[in-house]
Amino acid sequence: MTRKEALIWTFYGAVLILLFLASSTDLLIKEREDPVYPISVVIEDSTDEEYANFRKGLDQAAMEFNVDLSFITLYEKDQADQQMEMLRREQQDGAAAVILAPVDEEQMDQALNEEPLSIPLVLWNAETLSDRASALVSVDCAAMGRKLAEQVMERHGTEETVLLLASGDNSVRRRFQAGIEERLSQAGCRIRLADGQEREDFRQALEALLSPAEETAVVVALDQKSLRETADLLKESPRYRPYVKGLYGRGTSIPILNALDQGWISGLMVTDGFSAGYLCVKQAVGAAADRLEETETVLDIYYIQREDLRDARYEKMLYPIE
Repeated sequence: MTRKEALIWTFYGAVLILLFLASSTDLLIKEREDPVYPISVVIEDSTDEEYANFRKGLDQAAMEFNVDLSFITLYEKDQADQQMEMLRREQQDGAAAVILAPVDEEQMDQALNEEPLSIPLVLWNAETLSDRASALVSVDCAAMGRKLAEQVMERHGTEETVLLLASGDNSVRRRFQAGIEERLSQAGCRIRLADGQEREDFRQALEALLSPAEETAVVVALDQKSLRETADLLKESPRYRPYVKGLYGRGTSIPILNALDQGWISGLMVTDGFSAGYLCVKQAVGAAADRLEETETVLDIYYIQREDLRDARYEKMLYPIE
């Protein structure tokens, strides 16, 4: 081999080595690393049972959008001051954005007016705070209440007393209740309201149907706790069943869906919690990266009964798989 041929082969060898390095390592060309977005989720409840599908949507989006997700619940339910402290803490700890389901929208509005967040805020189901946030994902709770009232009247007419049961107080419950009462009042229905915190409170509300005068009623639960507890009472205590002509409410937690399947709940208003969680994370990433496309998303609402649980249209929404 001549000296010239040796140089040529050496050159080709060096080119091949460079091509290999360029294609298989980052020694010559650094691969672009996608940024990791630390995003915090602060919700209003002390447990996450009612947020199961929402959480699945959060986790799915976190994997797709390269998010380091922190899911934070209150130590005690309905503590608005504690929730604002958590927002400040997450901001100080370096969160790129915060997803918030507020305990009390009015208190949160006042707190944010006094001390605005310096990071993007994405709201879940907080209509009156929309001007404080980068993006809003919500359900029209008043429309949900009106639709449920219409379903109750379609099945039971307008002569039955409607007993509203509630546990706790927040803006979502108030909007839902307002929608129900609006439709029922327009139709001339008799409405009674009973507030409680524990199962015994709901038991007393049912006992009031039996005594002093036996009375029947359609029961509508304004929140998931009162719905779940009342369904359990009907299951455990046969004496109440003849007086409760139907039990209705809202929610997609597994205990509530099981009660619907077993016949203790007559009908439910539901929405797509998985999509809600997914969209909240997507919007938070968009806001953190300054490429937010949509600022407001209102999710669809559905009324379902026992037979709908096996319907393909609802099965994926109610029992999502990540």
